Amino acid sequence: LRALIDAAPLAIVATDTAWRVTLWSRAAERTFGWTAGEVQARPLPTMAPEQMEELDAWRELLDREGSVRDLEMPQRCRDGRRVDVQLSAGLLRGTDDAPTGYLLVMHDVTERRQLEARFRQAQKMEAVGQLAGGVAHDFNNLLTAVLGHAELLLRRLPE
Repeated sequence: LRALIDAAPLAIVATDTAWRVTLWSRAAERTFGWTAGEVQARPLPTMAPEQMEELDAWRELLDREGSVRDLEMPQRCRDGRRVDVQLSAGLLRGTDDAPTGYLLVMHDVTERRQLEARFRQAQKMEAVGQLAGGVAHDFNNLLTAVLGHAELLLRRLPE
């Protein structure tokens, strides 16, 4: 099982019900920068202190639903960087069916979000360019009419 978890390309993290890390995959090490030894039995390090209320809301949802899928949220790395992850989580249960913790599978979507933002910016710039081109064309048409009328008036004037 450990070999499968470590071979997974997505960050896999398990915690107890108090959100202390019980399992930290190699992909989690690559994504967030902490080693398994550094996070073992400690509170989930990827959550900023201000996100702890959100963890409580997750707990309620996971206890009620059993799993959540495709939540997008920021996480922090050891070096202070912020990464956007797409997260799915499931409730872990013991042999007596009582909740024992949570399994989190996280996919780093930071680069995809940045590319999407650049694409949206490029679309905006293209729209502005088309608008400017349209305005310039219309202005040119008006200017042609003004110059044409001015030319006709000049011909009526005596030398």
